[in-house]
Amino acid sequence: MSVNLSKHRNALLEAWKEVVDDKSPIDWALFGYEKQSNDLYVVDKGDGGLEELVDELNSGKIMYAFCRVISPTTGLPKFVLINWQGEGAPLTRKGACANHVLDVANFFKGIHVTINARMEEDVEPSLILEKVSKASSSNFNFKDRSEPVENTAPVSSVYKRIMPTREINPAEIEKFWMKEQEEEKKRIYEEKKKAEEERKKLEEERK
Repeated sequence: MSVNLSKHRNALLEAWKEVVDDKSPIDWALFGYEKQSNDLYVVDKGDGGLEELVDELNSGKIMYAFCRVISPTTGLPKFVLINWQGEGAPLTRKGACANHVLDVANFFKGIHVTINARMEEDVEPSLILEKVSKASSSNFNFKDRSEPVENTAPVSSVYKRIMPTREINPAEIEKFWMKEQEEEKKRIYEEKKKAEEERKKLEEERK
């Protein structure tokens, strides 16, 4: 079954927004599955950086972490998704959630680096920053940090005054109305003819 991102959608997006907001002290958010379901929810969030985040990862569970780090090479904020498959997590659960990371990555926009990890050594802060440094900064699009919104800008229109004597040909108007009158006469004739035929048919049936 696929991961359910709808049940706690608002809370998930709110946590994501806090992490991508440069003015927010929150620089990481941790997500997990609600009990034994596929419903993803916010486990925790914090402002203590990678060191604090790593301590919150549970070796017996499957979790996802979204965090903001500063690239050592560019000094720009980068966003990392950690796909945590704890060593002690049940194999059946790992198999069921194997493909969920793709949906999670698509849901949390703006990810620069994705790290697959199953033990603490895989999420050493120095190792994560090294991978961030090696990743091409061009892969990250700052526009992805914004949720899609509908375009509410007013549609502009240009008003042009119509001069009847200049832009409308009187002869064309006369021709148009004559055609309309002819079609109307034809329609009335056809309706009368049809009504007469139906009347005759009813009379024949009564005989």
